Amino acid sequence: MDNAPIEKLHGTLLTCWNKQDARGMASLFTDNGNVTGFDGSQMNGPSEIETQLKQIFASHKTAAYVWKVR
Repeated sequence: MDNAPIEKLHGTLLTCWNKQDARGMASLFTDNGNVTGFDGSQMNGPSEIETQLKQIFASHKTAAYVWKVR
């Protein structure tokens, strides 16, 4: 199994988060994709993901993520 596409997607997702790029992050999800926030909140589909992330990023600086895939 080639893990490279998954690792690339994961890296892109975290890069978008670290740049506070709501549109870029949301574009990585399909229409039925969803995100569960740290507080258990749900974001469903790219439009809702982008809208909610914009609100989160506008209200405060989020912590950066680093990743290491083994």
